[in-house]
Amino acid sequence: MSENITILKSFARKLANCRFKVPVNELIAFFKGGQYGYDRVDGEELVVTNESVFADSVATVIAYIRSAFKDPHIFLKKEEIIQNVAVASHIDNETLRMNYKDSKLWKLKTLDASPEFVHAFVYEDDLAIYENRFLTYLIDTLFELLTRRLNAMKVGMATLAQDEDGKKKVLTRGAFMQMQKQSSQPISLITCEDSKVTIFNSFLKSRKRLTQLKQHPIYMACKKKGEFNILNLHPTNILIADKQYHYCYDFYLNYLKREADVMSEEKMYQTFVAMHFLFALDKLGFVAKGQEVLLGQFGQVKFDGVTMQKGAFSVTLNRNTDDEVYCKVVNTVSGSVAEYTVDIFHSSQLSSYTSLSARVDIAKMNNPKSFRTVLVTDYQSTDDDVVQLLPARADATDVMAEIVQSFMVCLEGSTEAYSRVCPLCGGTLVAQVDVDHVCSSCDGLYNLYEHDKKQWLWIKRFANAETAEESQQEETPVVESAEAVEEQEKAEEKKKFRLGIVRRKR
Repeated sequence: MSENITILKSFARKLANCRFKVPVNELIAFFKGGQYGYDRVDGEELVVTNESVFADSVATVIAYIRSAFKDPHIFLKKEEIIQNVAVASHIDNETLRMNYKDSKLWKLKTLDASPEFVHAFVYEDDLAIYENRFLTYLIDTLFELLTRRLNAMKVGMATLAQDEDGKKKVLTRGAFMQMQKQSSQPISLITCEDSKVTIFNSFLKSRKRLTQLKQHPIYMACKKKGEFNILNLHPTNILIADKQYHYCYDFYLNYLKREADVMSEEKMYQTFVAMHFLFALDKLGFVAKGQEVLLGQFGQVKFDGVTMQKGAFSVTLNRNTDDEVYCKVVNTVSGSVAEYTVDIFHSSQLSSYTSLSARVDIAKMNNPKSFRTVLVTDYQSTDDDVVQLLPARADATDVMAEIVQSFMVCLEGSTEAYSRVCPLCGGTLVAQVDVDHVCSSCDGLYNLYEHDKKQWLWIKRFANAETAEESQQEETPVVESAEAVEEQEKAEEKKKFRLGIVRRKR
């Protein structure tokens, strides 16, 4: 369970870093590049965590430090000095009275007395205020932290050197050629697409910017004041009210002092599942053109008519509440529409319900117009309408893709034939309602359409097994002759007698 929480925290932190309106394609690209804090490795059952989210957060906080240094908060320090009257630039009433009283400044001439020097005030910018000294401490801390992590990544970087007794042995040309012959697969090193390279480059770029900040006049002025006592850090008005300074203060609290949760465990799981709806659609080949997702400052996700298309189908997602995603599927060829609901339920909420089945019933009752309501949870269940999705598993996107596929089950088939015969139960009690066909025998609902020079059936609602069985028993077959009718009546009489409907005469 700890792995699941780690993934959820990293996932939510990445979304919080993005915030505001973000294109759907960018969010999907982040997922494919392992930028949500984990990678999916082929053949591995569980995902592998990485530091991509931390690297992203460091780059962001450095940008805020640079903005704060560009427009800093400073104090004007007022100092009294004695200047030659020729260069004195600022004399006010107070300094004028001081000049009158100080006889040492006056020079006597014939019948005249004039000051040779005067008291004056000069104002000097005090750059080393408390908040700037905190930013200086943050620069030093991040620089040391990035240096350690870069050194660790260098040691773990894939090379052609071979390990022998804990030491790296240089690979010669002959040894390489021999190893290449013995290897069943081509020998390759770490590639540019690997998330480790992205993180490594991000750390390098961030450390370079920190080095530049160390040359800034504010940094050098603060360093002259001595070490900053981080243990007595207190939230000043500037650290709380100023946008640039507050982000740096919040970064220190949430990353360096403690590991704070962006959202509750329940909310993080709901966001994780909602976002995987997008990833699943992309995996199935659906494309979003110009669509955006609204992200809150704490990682909240809102879908407001996000549409993705593939072939004859268009899928629109709406998420007005945290625990539900509404999916509207439109067949752009026939105009047929179907609505589905994905309810999201975390195991921490189970104490509020008598059972998981009760939660499923409530979801279905709240969405009577949905053709199907699926409950996605991290809790294990045998219910057909409950799907378990665990964040730490590498197949999370595949699980979500299976749910999406169940909404658009399409089979190639004759539109003329299946406009008269139900493809689900074989019954002939089929009627057309608007652009769809309904089977009265099994209550199945499907749509017939043509696409790519082929005829297709979109099964929007599958047959009810119990209803189909009862309909088959009650359906009267067509008879061709009187003898067949008589035999049928005798068979019905025997059936009634066997079931006790007709009693024997005494």
